[in-house]
Amino acid sequence: LKDIRRQREILMNIDAEKASALLLSAGGNDLFDNGQLGRLIEPPFPGASGADLVGPTFDAFLQGMVGQYLDLFRRVHRAFPKAHILIHGYGPAFPREGAWIEKPLTKAGVPLETQHEVVIEILKRFNATLKKLS
Repeated sequence: LKDIRRQREILMNIDAEKASALLLSAGGNDLFDNGQLGRLIEPPFPGASGADLVGPTFDAFLQGMVGQYLDLFRRVHRAFPKAHILIHGYGPAFPREGAWIEKPLTKAGVPLETQHEVVIEILKRFNATLKKLS
């Protein structure tokens, strides 16, 4: 989302294509890229559930993303007032020894058996936020 906001490519493409709609796929990398996931959770403690670990840190991050989405929506609508903007959420992802989920959560101290719960909670909140934005 940050990269998309910095670029003017979307506005140039809407203009060049005379598009009436924009399908905006954004937010996934903001959540998962570069070990980000491990920095979005609360410090793990014995017996913590996924919901216990998704709290104020993630909420603050999510509010920042809301501001970025709204900024982008406003820019598109200033330039193209009649353009429709379509956004989407994400389905559950699974930790599988990868750099996006398992490695950052393991490094943060989240037990493997709790990692999928963390991802489910994060995506549930992210998708609910996108629904409110729409």
